Amino acid sequence: MAKNRKKSGSNDQKRRGWILPVVIILVLGLAGVAYLAASGGWRNQPSRETAPPRPAPGATTPAANTSQPGATPAMESMEVAKAVMVTAELEFGSRLPTVAEALGQIERRYLPEDGVGRTFAILDADGWPTPDGKLHIQMHVSSEKPGIGSLVFRRTGQVLWNSRITGSPVSPVKNLNILIDAGAGRAYTIDGSTNPASVLDAVVKETGGQVKSIWPEG
Repeated sequence: MAKNRKKSGSNDQKRRGWILPVVIILVLGLAGVAYLAASGGWRNQPSRETAPPRPAPGATTPAANTSQPGATPAMESMEVAKAVMVTAELEFGSRLPTVAEALGQIERRYLPEDGVGRTFAILDADGWPTPDGKLHIQMHVSSEKPGIGSLVFRRTGQVLWNSRITGSPVSPVKNLNILIDAGAGRAYTIDGSTNPASVLDAVVKETGGQVKSIWPEG
């Protein structure tokens, strides 16, 4: 019995020998965790990739200007007595002019087929400032005679509009038939091919005489 008690006591001493260091380590670990939590040492670190800055509220990105200053746009085509709306955004610097002043900076170029006069006209125009400090202008252009017409911004040489103007196709001849009641459900046909001065001098096809011969009262 005494031997068993000695062995049991020896085992208890060994257990207490390794339990105590483990307890100390756990206590120190918990204390470290509490310290880091209290001091903010475990705050989330920011991501290395930062999001792009957001534009300020209400800010707009100006549209890219697709027309290069001085470049000639593709030649359009339109008939005489037609109208188109020409729009452009023009740069005038710090002071924007009125629409009337802006029109003075837009050159009209005419190349009529017969070498005389103009090929188009600006009927009316209006405009307004753009968010990026330019003048948006729109012009109502009407074609007048065959040839070529262009609008050029004097400050930059930019061609705003360039068109070939063609003559209107010839309309087919239209004939007008004039009939006069001959009674009894019949009608006389009036022939105006001789271009008479009056309808009374026109020829009645059915009789060969003039209208005034069957309608003397006029």
